[in-house]
Amino acid sequence: MSDATVARRYAQALYQEADAAGKVDRIDEDMQSRILHARRLFARDLPSDLEGAVAFFDPEKLNPASSIQDNLLFGKIAYRRPQAENQVRAIVSETLRELDLIEAVIDIGLDFSVGVGGGRLSSVQRQKLAIARALVKKPDLLILNNPFGTFDEALRLSLIDQILRAQEGRGVAAVVDRSAATDRFDRIFIAQEGRIVPADDLPSTTPKNGRTEGSGIPCR
Repeated sequence: MSDATVARRYAQALYQEADAAGKVDRIDEDMQSRILHARRLFARDLPSDLEGAVAFFDPEKLNPASSIQDNLLFGKIAYRRPQAENQVRAIVSETLRELDLIEAVIDIGLDFSVGVGGGRLSSVQRQKLAIARALVKKPDLLILNNPFGTFDEALRLSLIDQILRAQEGRGVAAVVDRSAATDRFDRIFIAQEGRIVPADDLPSTTPKNGRTEGSGIPCR
């Protein structure tokens, strides 16, 4: 068995162990050294018929397999830090704006191949695209069936505000999670015991968990 084969199998075992543990940073220094050694062997002995199948990182070149954000960061966001993604994205946007690159990046993004049925996009990206597609049509009444379920609370509130601004002068009816900002809407209906009733007709008291039972249907 060649060194390259051993390295590949060892790297696969380490990857599976790290994935099971959930944290790569739980691996000790000795294991980290072995993984880096396996990485070098893997790159060196990659079969010629797979040339181009892996886009290796190079600080002097853009990585075609990574997003513009990942190329700019030359790394990945540490998602275990609260609000890290939103803060980093804000800094990335500010940097692109200072360099007058926003429009160029948008043009590149619009030219991106999303795959069949959006298969190359994440679930969050597909949901955002579906909302944007609906807004482009400028409908007299936009009906949304729980479109915010995959988003965190901050993004959920931001999207609701943006949708309402885009639909200014037109109607919006949305089935939303109970934690969504229903105060943004003019009228709220609740699905309760098989009936749709105006929220104003319900008792003012709420259950001990502080949440009104049923799904909200805000309208504007």
